[in-house]
Amino acid sequence: MVGLAFELHDTAEAGTQLWSVSVDAHQSLALRIKHQQIAPSFADILMYSFCYIGLLTGKSVNCTTFL
Repeated sequence: MVGLAFELHDTAEAGTQLWSVSVDAHQSLALRIKHQQIAPSFADILMYSFCYIGLLTGKSVNCTTFL
C-alpha cells in the first residue's frame, strides 16, 4: 500500500510541476503524466490491495500495471 501512496503522490506532484516548467520540459513531462498517471477508484484500491499481498497475482505488481 505504500507503493500506491507513492504513485498517487508522484501523479499529483507531476501535475503541479506541469505549469512551472519550460516549453521543452513541458512536452516530456506531459508524456510522462499521460503514461504514468493513476486515478484509482475505491474499488480499484480494494482490488489492488488483494493483488498486492499476492492473493490473486504474484509478489510484484504496481498500480500502474494493475490498472
